[in-house]
Amino acid sequence: MTKHSKIRRKQLNALRAQGDVPWPARAYRITPTFAQGARKVFHVGTCDRPIGETQVKRGRLRRKTTETVPCGGRLVARLGRGSRRRVYC
Repeated sequence: MTKHSKIRRKQLNALRAQGDVPWPARAYRITPTFAQGARKVFHVGTCDRPIGETQVKRGRLRRKTTETVPCGGRLVARLGRGSRRRVYC
């Protein structure tokens, strides 16, 4: 978002209230929770952080190739105080 003057922001908000100018897209899909008691945990996806390497043989006459082994655990987004969006494995 670019920096606008106070008058320009006031004009933009007036135009957006009338429906002439669309509101910008939201930066985050997950809303922040500011209360400590309302801390929520969301399952986001699977973790693809590399843990190690393994030797894999593909085919009978091919040599073994090294491939990275992903973690494969659950990615959890914890929404805590200060609108921090932390993702844990």
